[in-house]
Amino acid sequence: MEITDLNSVYLKLGKLNVCTLSKGIAWLDVGTFTGLLDASTYIRIIEERQNFLIGDPYQAAFTQGWITGT
Repeated sequence: MEITDLNSVYLKLGKLNVCTLSKGIAWLDVGTFTGLLDASTYIRIIEERQNFLIGDPYQAAFTQGWITGT
């Protein structure tokens, strides 16, 4: 199944929402072993250079106000 198949389902249901990704957002295709490796390398480099964890559950919960800092 491809993402376009899922998009078609949402379109038929009238529930497809589309938005333009803003600057600084990256769409990473991980449908192949090479794509997964490339995405992993990209994430590692960003995390190391910017000292910021991508997909960090603690940071997400803190940002949403679900927890407070100590």
